[in-house]
Parts: sequence; structure tokens; C-alpha cells
Amino acid sequence: MADDYKNRTVELQTRFTILSTRFEHLHSTQSQNQQTLQGHLFLTTQAALSATKSLARLIDGDFVTGERPAEMPSTLSELESTWNEAKSVAEKCYDGISSYSVEMDLDVHSIQVIQFHDAELRNWQTDMQTLRTELNESLEGTLKALKTEAQTLATLRAQHAAAVASRRALEAKLYEAQHKYDEADKWTWLWPPARAYLEILKPIIEAITNDVSGSINAVKIAAQHVDDSEARIRDQQPRVDALNRLNEDHVGLLSQGSTLANQCDAIRDEVEQMEKEIARSKTDILHAWNDASACLNHAKRTKFSLSKANYATCVLNIITFSLNERSFKDTLVEIVKILGDNDDKGGTVHAIKTDDHPEGLLEYVQKELQKDYRPPSLAVAKLNLVHSVPGMVLPSGNDLSPQDRRKLGGILNICKPDGLAAWMHFKTRI
Repeated sequence: MADDYKNRTVELQTRFTILSTRFEHLHSTQSQNQQTLQGHLFLTTQAALSATKSLARLIDGDFVTGERPAEMPSTLSELESTWNEAKSVAEKCYDGISSYSVEMDLDVHSIQVIQFHDAELRNWQTDMQTLRTELNESLEGTLKALKTEAQTLATLRAQHAAAVASRRALEAKLYEAQHKYDEADKWTWLWPPARAYLEILKPIIEAITNDVSGSINAVKIAAQHVDDSEARIRDQQPRVDALNRLNEDHVGLLSQGSTLANQCDAIRDEVEQMEKEIARSKTDILHAWNDASACLNHAKRTKFSLSKANYATCVLNIITFSLNERSFKDTLVEIVKILGDNDDKGGTVHAIKTDDHPEGLLEYVQKELQKDYRPPSLAVAKLNLVHSVPGMVLPSGNDLSPQDRRKLGGILNICKPDGLAAWMHFKTRI
């Protein structure tokens, strides 16, 4: 039976090794996919904000409605197209994090971390717990039998000691009777009546002799019982030792399984949080694209003769929707500064108000950008850090074009030794 438990333990250890390898591959592949997608999202969002900045620069100062800059049509087209591209990439990011699935060679099925946790790992934990329960029951039964046997051995040893004591007492009694017989026999030649006394002693001696013989047999039997009991204990002890060792192995293996399950839970929570963040980014980018698209269409209908207020409202709306993107705070501050510092004499930009922001849209975004930076959650921090990874060092970075890699590297200036060292430190912790 112990061999069966050992074989099943080895099988579960093998399964756990396979599960750990699958988990590492699954998590690593998904992380690489997300880093690549979010690297694209960073690039496209940065490009869209760059186009937004270009529009802000075109309308600085005393912008004359009828005298549009020659670059206005191309700037607005780029504004719309870059935000449209950012929208598409954001949707891909959201789809990727929502599915969180990777095709794997696992019974020709695709597997997710959540499925991995709820199916593969949970099945393993169930089998492991079942074996542990059976092992504990067997160990408990064996220890109980061993305890009973030990109690039996103590009783048998006591019986053996009593039999030995009884034999010795009978041997002493026999010796005494035989001594009396021998002494009486010495006087029979002098005093014939002594023979009658000898006849009395003979049956007594015979009876005691029989008792001694029986006692010797009883001692032998008791000794055999003791030997048999000791042999059974010796036979049981290796089984107990083996079961105890397996039990210790199970404790360690279950601990590893619990750790892996906790990692799955943490990743699942992280994915859920990241999904919320990307969903928010997707919504914000969609609103920004809607404003850019509406501005372009409106400008086309009026042959690009919109007012400074029209263009500035579009830019400020885009900034409003981008306030949550903390990675681009410096860019947003720069755009707002361009609008605020280069308003016309009439204060057109400062006068732009909406129902949601009657104090002025420019004043609202200025206050929001001046607020103290709030540390994001662990999942958001990781997402922002992924945003700061250039294509040249991204896992699966080959998906980015050489031009995009140079752009992202230039934007982040991450090719400096300290920037690269920070990324490598982050990469070793993933």
C-alpha cells in the first residue's frame, strides 16, 4: 500500500512540474503580448497627442477665422487619423486583456489563467488532497495498530515474566521436595519405616515435575508470543516511517500548489484591474477620436474656416479625456501652456465654457494637471510601467517597426544607461 501511495505521489509531483511549466509559459506569453500591445498603444497615443499639440500651435495668438494656416487641413487629418489608430490599438489591448488566452499544446485546447486555475490546478489540488486524506487515514490506522500492538507486547512481556517467575517457583518447590526425598532415602537402611515417607513424597515430586514441565512450555509459548509481537512491530515501523516521509512530501507539495494558486489569484485580480484601466483608456480615446473626427468634419463643411474657439474647444476636450493618462502628463501640460500663454487679446480660449465646467474649460484642465500625482494601484503602476517600455527592449518587440522603435526610444529617452538599467531591473522581476 505504501508503494501505491509513493507511486501516486510521484505522479502528482510530475503533474505539478508540468503545471508549473505551463503556468510560467502562459503567464510569460500573455505578459509579452500585453507589453507589445501596450507598447503600440503608448506610441499611437503619443502620436495622437503630438498631432493635438500641432493643432494647438496653429491657433496660437490672434487667430483669424478666415485666414486659416496652410497646414490646417493636413493637421486636422492627422489629428483624426492618429486618434483613430489609437482607438483601434486600445480595442486590441482590451480584447487581449479580456480574453487573456494563449494557444498552447495542451490537449489541443486553448487555456486561460482563470481556466488554468479553476480546472487544471484545481483538479490537481483535489487529487492531491484526496491522496493526502487517504495517506493520513492509512497512517492513522497504522499508528493505531502499532499502538495496539505495543500494548499487546507489553501485556505479553508481563505474561512471559509471570510464566518465568512461576517456573522458577515450581523449580524451587521441586528442588525442596527432591531434597526431602533424598534425605529420607538416606535413613531407610537404618529405619525401614522411612520408606513409607518416601512413598508419600513420590507423587508430590511427580506432580511438581509435571507442573515444572508445563511451566517451561508456558514460558516458551509466552516467549514466542513476545517474539511474534516484536516482529510485527518491526515490520510495521518501516511502513510508518515511509508514510511519515510521504506525508512530509505532501505538505511541501501542497504548499507549492497553494503558492501557485495564490499566484493565479493575484494575476486574476491584476488582470481584472488592468482590464478596468484599459477599458477606461479605450473609452477616453474613443471620446477623443469623436471630438477630433467631429472637428475635422465640421472644418471640411466650412472649408476650414472654423473659429479659434472651435479648434481650442476640440483641443481642450481631447485633453479632458486624456487627463487619466498620467504617462502623458508632461505633454498635456505643454499643450495647455501653449493654449493659455498664446491666447488672443480677447481671451477666447479662457472664455470657453461648458455645462460641466462653467468656470472655464481651460481653468478646469489647468487645475486638474496641477493636482498632486496620486500613486496608482499595483496593477495600474505595472500598466504604466509597461507603457514606458520601448519596442527595442519589449519581449516580442519584433512586432514594432524599426521606425516605431526609434520613435518610442526617443520619446522616452530610455536608451540612457539609467533608463535601460531601470527597465532591466523591472524585467528581471516580471
